[in-house]
Amino acid sequence: MQHGMMMALLVLLMVVSSGYINAADKVTPKEFKIPDLPVVAHRGFSYDYPENTVAAAKGAIDVKAEGCEFDIYISRDGVVFVMHDGSFNRTTDVKAEIVDGKPKPVNITDLSFEEIRQLDAGNWKDAKFAGEKIPTLDEMLAALKDTKCWPVIEIKKAGFEQQVIDAVKKAEMEDQVVIIAFPKDAVKAVRKLAPKIPVAWLWGDKWEKSDEDLVEFLIAAANEVDTNLLDLAHTHLNANVVKGLNDAGITVWAWTIDDPTRMAEMRKAGVVSITTNRPNIARP
Repeated sequence: MQHGMMMALLVLLMVVSSGYINAADKVTPKEFKIPDLPVVAHRGFSYDYPENTVAAAKGAIDVKAEGCEFDIYISRDGVVFVMHDGSFNRTTDVKAEIVDGKPKPVNITDLSFEEIRQLDAGNWKDAKFAGEKIPTLDEMLAALKDTKCWPVIEIKKAGFEQQVIDAVKKAEMEDQVVIIAFPKDAVKAVRKLAPKIPVAWLWGDKWEKSDEDLVEFLIAAANEVDTNLLDLAHTHLNANVVKGLNDAGITVWAWTIDDPTRMAEMRKAGVVSITTNRPNIARP
């Protein structure tokens, strides 16, 4: 009988300890309120429009995406502008020097904003978009202001967070914006400068350990950068991982999903926001 009671107690302890987290691992609530953005258009409606342009933002609005993600850098002369890559070669008509038969990268820091403004950011996608310009952060905020589509601003490189916050405040959009970033320093800076603006840490590095180890790693990272919102590569996510993070008080967003079956899987797993190049498919 005693042996039976000991075995029952052991089983109970195993059940209690089988979760990924305990009370000490939880992330405390933050000052900001996480918005409900089920569909976030990746670089705007980038499947049909030239990415990271005002046209792509308007496309996201038209298909009723709740969010429009776009990427920002700061120019050589201090203007915050919208661009994903670290160079202008892929998505503009920039004139590049040919070295060993290949175009040499024209890097983000190579041009002033006046020079950046002369580039065509639409023709590479389709001739009908010829003449589309690289927008400033201010212009993207203006395009999304007073719509039901929230700006989701990805800071590509730490160091100009104050300019970003200033632009958001100037647009009077502190209550209609989310900021995301891979660099931890950028997330930490936003948390200090604007604690009431939602900010997410982006992550999607190679991972070969267990789901339990992943949950532990992500909880530690969330605590380090002081946020309870993580925007993660969907390839690392399943129901167990999402539940482990949710149990710790973390809200999970996922990027970048274009397959409807995978979208449905992620929603069922507990992911509350999906970033996609095809918001027209994700929305229904």
